[in-house]
Amino acid sequence: LLSSFAVYDIAALAPGAVLDEQSPICADGAERGPYIDAKLAQEALVRDPARGLDWRILRPGLVFGPGRTWFYHLGLHLHPRLWVSLAGAAELPLTYVGNCAEAIVAAAEAPEGGWVVNVVDDDRLTRAAYLRALARAATPSPLVVDLPWAVLRAGGRSANLVGVHAGMLHPARLAARCQPLRYTNAAARARLDWRPRVAMADAMARSLTAE
Repeated sequence: LLSSFAVYDIAALAPGAVLDEQSPICADGAERGPYIDAKLAQEALVRDPARGLDWRILRPGLVFGPGRTWFYHLGLHLHPRLWVSLAGAAELPLTYVGNCAEAIVAAAEAPEGGWVVNVVDDDRLTRAAYLRALARAATPSPLVVDLPWAVLRAGGRSANLVGVHAGMLHPARLAARCQPLRYTNAAARARLDWRPRVAMADAMARSLTAE
C-alpha cells in the first residue's frame, strides 16, 4: 500500500524532532481533511488480521519529478515576482519519483510483509533552498522571502486564542504543513536494501529541465 506522511500526527511532535515509523499517527483526520481519513482507512483495511493479507505499507514524503515540483507545503505565490516560503529553514521530506518507484518495487519483491517504512531520499533541501532552485528556473525569476516557523506558530496561536480555526492557521494543519522536523530513511534502507540512486542535485536538474 502506498500511504502518506499525512497520517502522522505532526502536532504531537516537538519542533526539530525526528519523524520515523514510530511517530504517532492521527486518531482521525477530521481536523485536517478527508485525504487523511482515506489514508488511515486504507492502512487499517490492509492491516486487518481478518483479511489475512501479506501487507507492506510505504509512506513516501513529498514525491517530486518532471511536471511535479510544487507542493502546498512550500509557501505562496503572491506575485510572479514574489514568492513566500513558509518556515524556510525547515527540511523537506523529499523523494525523487524514480527513487520512490524503486522503493515500491523493492517492497513488492520483499520476501515477508507486515511492516511500514517511510520513503525519503538521503539528501534533503530546506524549503527556502528548494524554492530558490525553483525560482532560478522560473521566468521571470521571483524574489523569495521567508516567514520563519516562530512567526507562523505565533500567528497560529494568536488565531487560536481569538477563536479563528479556519484554513492554514488551524493548529493541526499549520503543524502538518510547516513545523520543522528531521527525517530518516533508515528503516527503508535496512528493510529493503534500498538506496536512493538519483542524488538530489541530479534529481532537481532532471525535474527543472523538464519543466
